[in-house]
Amino acid sequence: GGNWSVTVPSSAITPGTYNASMLVTATDAVGNVRTISSTLAIDTEAPEGPILSNVNEGVSDYAGISTQVNDGTMELFAVNEDNSIVSLPATQTTNAGNTRVDFDFNTPIPDGTYVIVQSSDAAGNETGTYVVLDDENLGTNLNLSNPNLGGFEVHTVDLAFAEEANLTITEDQLLALSQTTNTLVVRGSDDDTVNVNGAVAAGTTQIDGQAYNIYTLGDEGRVIIDADITVNI
Repeated sequence: GGNWSVTVPSSAITPGTYNASMLVTATDAVGNVRTISSTLAIDTEAPEGPILSNVNEGVSDYAGISTQVNDGTMELFAVNEDNSIVSLPATQTTNAGNTRVDFDFNTPIPDGTYVIVQSSDAAGNETGTYVVLDDENLGTNLNLSNPNLGGFEVHTVDLAFAEEANLTITEDQLLALSQTTNTLVVRGSDDDTVNVNGAVAAGTTQIDGQAYNIYTLGDEGRVIIDADITVNI
């Protein structure tokens, strides 16, 4: 009847941004054949993970955060104590120099809140940065066991705005954070600690001019950790 559809599994699509050739051949009941060719725009590359540059901190709460300008559309979410994740309403403003995006929370959030800054591009690719806003309690203990994090394509964890953060990562948790990558970047400072039992050192790299250490975790996982952070493997 001229109406049909086909579903292409993601495993059959080469990752990247490019134009793919497409050839469609139809054969009717008596053997007549018609073929058409076209191109299909493919875009599987997620935008860069949002990078926090500043927080607007009060005595016991936060009025907002700032990020570097990102190549996607950004949205904020708050992670509740029961592991649920909800939208975090904020007014978004890009500064005059187009170098920083300021988010002013509609209602200040308490110290100890965990925030996801998610970036989405026009093709629907997403990447999330998991931010720990905890400047009140020393020795913030953090793990990535929340099963709801996987729905936000977490590619980065930022510990820089928590005091003496202590992060534990297992292979299962790492692989569950994203459907598009098995690599996690951890940002932080020299008062932070990351525990990745069973990880194997696999060299170094530079991100935005900062040194990072690379670790493999299990058969598929990879963790890239700020060189200033103490790592236990």
